[in-house]
Amino acid sequence: MEEILNLLNDSLMTFYACFKNGEAFHWFVCTIVGIMIRSERLGVTSIIRALGIAPCHYEALLHFFRA
Repeated sequence: MEEILNLLNDSLMTFYACFKNGEAFHWFVCTIVGIMIRSERLGVTSIIRALGIAPCHYEALLHFFRA
């Protein structure tokens, strides 16, 4: 399991330079992991539910997709 997490970390970190700030990169990571573990296909809502993110952050995640 640790090898898989290290591979995922290494893969995602290759994209760090594509983002101007750390906050956008963190939303990117949350989005990718959320897509990987979600059990339903309801877009941003399913990502929020899968990760257990507070609903108040829904708009911030939508903004990530618009940016």
